[in-house]
Amino acid sequence: MTATLRQRHACLAALPVLLALPPATSFGGDNLAAYAWGAATLLPKTSTAVQAGACRGWANYTCGWSDPLGTAALDYAVQHRAFISNLSPDAAAAPDQAAMLSRLVNYLAPFAVYTGWAEPESAMVALLSRHSVVVQCGASNLSFLAGVPASRSPALPRHRVAPPALDRAAHYVVF
Repeated sequence: MTATLRQRHACLAALPVLLALPPATSFGGDNLAAYAWGAATLLPKTSTAVQAGACRGWANYTCGWSDPLGTAALDYAVQHRAFISNLSPDAAAAPDQAAMLSRLVNYLAPFAVYTGWAEPESAMVALLSRHSVVVQCGASNLSFLAGVPASRSPALPRHRVAPPALDRAAHYVVF
């Protein structure tokens, strides 16, 4: 929250300041400078198990909102103290952004979850695969749904269907 907001509301003034963010002007209008500061200052305080991309329809740090994949799971990301970025993984079109996104993803532990989105999709998946990170497409209310206990009710029928026999002489193609 801003200092002005804290001054305007007495109830907020009593809250401790955990981290003071530098003003945007201190980065000289350079978004990558802001990301470099975030990577050095904030990334070490974030989850190594979850990271998020807030992007769908990326174009020069601007995401379109035609499809909610990029932002649908941000509640889950916040719940897990994830670093959230809006960077392109396209090394040909945006090499500096792709390098920064690679730096951020490199912080994650193997088999961590990357939720949200970054475009182009093929470059995002290739980058995450190189770092052994799993893609979890965005879905609304994941922070709530993750806390709902799951159980199997004995009242629900369990249908067991035997798998078809495997023909060892055949070739199978799976999509």
